Amino acid sequence: MELSAGTFKCIVRLRHRQAPLVGTCIALIEFRADYALSTALRKPGSLVRAIAAQRGVNGGALTMPVEIQVLAYAAILLLIHIFTAVRAKTQQYGTEWNMGARDETMPALNPIAGRLERARDNFLETLPIAIIALLGVVLADRTGPLTALGAWLWLGARAVYLVIYWMGIPKLRTLVYFVSLIGLGLALWPLLVA
Repeated sequence: MELSAGTFKCIVRLRHRQAPLVGTCIALIEFRADYALSTALRKPGSLVRAIAAQRGVNGGALTMPVEIQVLAYAAILLLIHIFTAVRAKTQQYGTEWNMGARDETMPALNPIAGRLERARDNFLETLPIAIIALLGVVLADRTGPLTALGAWLWLGARAVYLVIYWMGIPKLRTLVYFVSLIGLGLALWPLLVA
């Protein structure tokens, strides 16, 4: 026997103890039962598959939204930012500085190390916005081609931004930064319009 989704009505009789004259109160309660979700609640780990099956996504197979994949790649890009900046600083200040407490005052960074550090700081300024936008559209179920395009545009521009800043190309760097902001705008747009 297969149970399908539907609305079930149940009549519940309640005795009203404080007002005996009222007698029996009848309440009509509606239950929305979805067999796939109720099965999922009984089998740990299958809730996501049940939701995917209910939505008709990939025949019930688990899929990851593009926006979440982009965030995973953004985490890798953040590690690249961190390690390139630290490596450049270590080349200037030495391994003793890198492995030490770093309490002493150091001279100003050389141009390349300074640019890599500023590129990392700039990435850290836009990353929280990207996390909010990309997680927001996934949680609100507002993903689509526009948000996927925006996510990839933001990530691609941020990767190019690191290389251009490293090379010290000022005007092109600003242009690439604005391209990344356009990507963020595309990803955020579905959350801003109702």
